[in-house]
Amino acid sequence: MALVLISGGMGSGKTTLANRLEAEWMLERHSLAAHLKEMVGHWYDIDPDLINDPEVKNNIRPTLQAVGQYYRAMNEDFWCEALADYLTYDSCIDDVRFNNEIDFFKCEAGAETFGTVIHVHLYTSENYAVEFAITRGAEASQARQMTSEISETEARSLYLKDCDLAVFAAGALWTPERDEQVYKTVFDYLFDTERLTPIG
Repeated sequence: MALVLISGGMGSGKTTLANRLEAEWMLERHSLAAHLKEMVGHWYDIDPDLINDPEVKNNIRPTLQAVGQYYRAMNEDFWCEALADYLTYDSCIDDVRFNNEIDFFKCEAGAETFGTVIHVHLYTSENYAVEFAITRGAEASQARQMTSEISETEARSLYLKDCDLAVFAAGALWTPERDEQVYKTVFDYLFDTERLTPIG
């Protein structure tokens, strides 16, 4: 079994990379926030298919963060533990944001449970994240607030945390060419180190 942890700030391409790994490496894609979104969506009667819509997500973001932090305050590994039982095959997690999440999956016990654990960080600047949030419908002041939250500032710094591969993911806003270059860098690393095997 193998597990790829993908960290990075807002708009760095975490989910896009995870989708490629799912399609081309047969990794099951998971998100630490999936249970949180399901919980909040149930409370507010939000269609699960709509909860990731940028406009809906911007409106409920404060609630998602408040609930997420509430459970983290009781047990910082709460969301990791909620997801861990679902990781039964080669997988990737597309929303690693906190130091303790790296520790949880890469510790000795984690390695025994999940096998090969690889941390890939997609680096972006705060200014890029602000621009990205604005393109997703946030007002400028809201975008600056969003990118200064602890979940974002810590996520952008995780290249310092037991990182196997850090990739500079953005100098300009998203383009297909940028995502292709990011994927090629990750593909080459995984292939050259023989830590995973692509389909075919």
